[in-house]
Amino acid sequence: MDVCGVSKRLCVEPETGKTLAQLKLAAGDLYPASYCDVPENEPPCVPKRTVSVNGSSVYLGEPTEDDRDGDGVADVEDNCPSVFNPVRPVDDGVQADTDGDGAGDACDPCPVDADTTTCSVSGQDGDLDGVPDRYDNCVSVQNPYQADADSDGKGDACDPCPLDANPGGEGCPATVYDIKTGRLATGDVVSVHDVLVTGRNSSGFFVQVVESSADYDGVDFSGIYVEQRANTVETGDMVDLVTATIADTDGRIQLGEVDYTVLSTGNPPPTPVEVSPADVATGGDRADALESVVVHVGSVTVTDTSPPMGEGDKPPANEFVVDDLLRVDDFLYLVTPFPTEGERILSLSGILNFRNGDSKLEPRDDDDVAFDTPVLSAFGPPNTYVVVGESGVTTSPLPLTVTLSRSVDEDTFVTVTSSMPSALAVVGGGVTIAAGTSSAPVVLDAFEVSESVLLTAQLAGRAKSAAVEVREETPPELAGIAPSSVTITPLETVSFTVSLDKVAPAGGTEVELAVTPTEAGILPETVVILEGEDTATFDYSDQGNATSAIVTATLDGRAV
Repeated sequence: MDVCGVSKRLCVEPETGKTLAQLKLAAGDLYPASYCDVPENEPPCVPKRTVSVNGSSVYLGEPTEDDRDGDGVADVEDNCPSVFNPVRPVDDGVQADTDGDGAGDACDPCPVDADTTTCSVSGQDGDLDGVPDRYDNCVSVQNPYQADADSDGKGDACDPCPLDANPGGEGCPATVYDIKTGRLATGDVVSVHDVLVTGRNSSGFFVQVVESSADYDGVDFSGIYVEQRANTVETGDMVDLVTATIADTDGRIQLGEVDYTVLSTGNPPPTPVEVSPADVATGGDRADALESVVVHVGSVTVTDTSPPMGEGDKPPANEFVVDDLLRVDDFLYLVTPFPTEGERILSLSGILNFRNGDSKLEPRDDDDVAFDTPVLSAFGPPNTYVVVGESGVTTSPLPLTVTLSRSVDEDTFVTVTSSMPSALAVVGGGVTIAAGTSSAPVVLDAFEVSESVLLTAQLAGRAKSAAVEVREETPPELAGIAPSSVTITPLETVSFTVSLDKVAPAGGTEVELAVTPTEAGILPETVVILEGEDTATFDYSDQGNATSAIVTATLDGRAV
């Protein structure tokens, strides 16, 4: 027969049992035997199902942003997002996954064996390289010759480090220096051996290559942070990071997704690298090289206790600056009491850490921070007073107190002077801070009424001042009733406490009591606050005659 100008012989009868004429008659008027151009009504090769049958997928076979393989199942739900495997009518509404391991049969190298690439079905060959999957050292990459130069069980064709053994799930052997200097890429899975844990918290830990390690090549780029929440390592552990993934977190190269093995415990810390604050502060000449390395900056002064953190951001909590350059953070340890500006730190060590865009020193414990003699940090509170004629008293409503930056090792005298000794004098000329404490109240003698007497505390060249009022004797005033609100059941009795702003004078102070509405309950008409006391308690008995009531105390016309 002629096919588009070419003579063709069609052997029909041996295959169909019919002549060509009989075959055409049986087929009916469907298509011509051949086409020289695009056939009419030709079905497309792109799969399509426009109506769901028994829960099957509906699809047009065209890839979309959310459905890369065009099988009608969104990538986030697709158990083979890059392999066409729609839900078929025979699948009862779910994609085929015979072994139930979450990988669809269409892309699972072992569709009848869950979570493995070693298949129980003999002869299964997912990559079609002629080697059954159960024997194939690269089940998803064709490698018919099974080359394995490092004999680690992973074929060279699929081994990220074919010349360095990394059996099982172990990463490719690498050093901290390789990682920190950028010789390896973000996302690489590595194995790092024989490193020392230098500091840790519940979020992760720092490791450093120490001189005893076979990989030691100097202090520069010898430290790295390992992010692993709920880790159980301890400072001093020597560990192997069997598998870890290189990550870049806000400009800091670190490791994550870590599986580690502890080799030994109780190892001594590395000797800190001696540096200046300028060397390792943000942008310092050695800040990058010594990131995550233990360093020592010697004697420094606290210059800022609330440094800014980026444009417009609030100051970070528990962070301070020394020598106007280097930030000290609380990632591993909070310096307590928190430093005061101007305090001298005789010795400061820690792990250099790059966080939130800044290089910061992370002290590990008390031994990393040695403060000089404590300094005057506070003198207050404000708005205190004494009553004229009193002697050997502290101020009200709270004692005026001298506070140092931290506890003293021995008794320390702080001078306190008065701007008007004739009106208000400081007993003893100051206060003594007892060894092991950091504060003491000022004791005063009041001679004359004055709206404001300036008291000044001085220690080691630092001074702080506070104003104190000397008042005429005034009677106490009501301060309140407690509790301010209470829920009770009918006929229940509840106790209330009425309080004064100062202790009652000789003879005590009588306070009037009332309840509104009067039929709501029973309480005494008055309560007496005894001499030298500032509170008294009384009972209120509900009578069940009201859903709510107000108890009122009155003194000298003032009610609460």
